[in-house]
Amino acid sequence: MKRLFSASNEALRALLRSRGYLTRALLVQAVGVAVIGSAFALIYGVVLRPLPFKDSSRLVMAVGCCGPSDFQDITARSSFFSATTLGALGLSVVGTPAGPERLWTMAVRPNFFPMLGITPLPGRAFATAEYKPGAARTALLGGGFARDEFGSELGALGKTIVLDSAPHTVIGVVPSRLRLRFEWMYPPVAVWIP
Repeated sequence: MKRLFSASNEALRALLRSRGYLTRALLVQAVGVAVIGSAFALIYGVVLRPLPFKDSSRLVMAVGCCGPSDFQDITARSSFFSATTLGALGLSVVGTPAGPERLWTMAVRPNFFPMLGITPLPGRAFATAEYKPGAARTALLGGGFARDEFGSELGALGKTIVLDSAPHTVIGVVPSRLRLRFEWMYPPVAVWIP
């Protein structure tokens, strides 16, 4: 033990005599720790962190794999899934008080929010009747977008937004905690439609 302590003291003295080498060694070590920490934070945020949804361990999300007809075929032929839903991400022109903006929108099926265990607050989710042709056009806003454009989530309820030249009535606000995995590549969804 005494020999080990003596050797480590000698090594420490040698490092202190050679300050340039010590500085480079500490710098390399600091950069290595920073790179590993950043890589872990990215992997945790994208892959490992549990999804903020009900029964998130039972959810499977396939991004960009199929269109509506493929989805219907998968749903009809699969006995593996207890329930399925579909959401289509897109860019739309949204008329805001500040002027038109291109924002991310998502068209969803009636069971999208109930399946994820998300309840728009304030307001409500889409009713089944709002999916029928000729129904009144309604929209849900993302929490951040509602706060930015209308001052608060509650202030957005009942307002009209123009989405791709068509007026939509805001019936609810989706909580800001709803972040889909692909959103690390894109800004959050601003408007949800049936």
